[in-house]
Amino acid sequence: MQLLNEGTVTFRPAPAILIKHNIYKLLATENYAPEDETWEFLPYSYILVEKRKLGDGDFLVAIENVKGVSYSN
Repeated sequence: MQLLNEGTVTFRPAPAILIKHNIYKLLATENYAPEDETWEFLPYSYILVEKRKLGDGDFLVAIENVKGVSYSN
């Protein structure tokens, strides 16, 4: 998850549930604090991800909101 307003490009890991292929439902971290950090996408939104090389590894990165997706467990 990219963090906004950090002064440099910053990412943090965030939990998510796979819905299908490369669409996930983003979840909040246990210590999610919107007053302390601004996530590019809000928790509980549906996001499209793609694999990107960050640092020394490949990671799934949220790239856009996906509308019209529903999920029931």
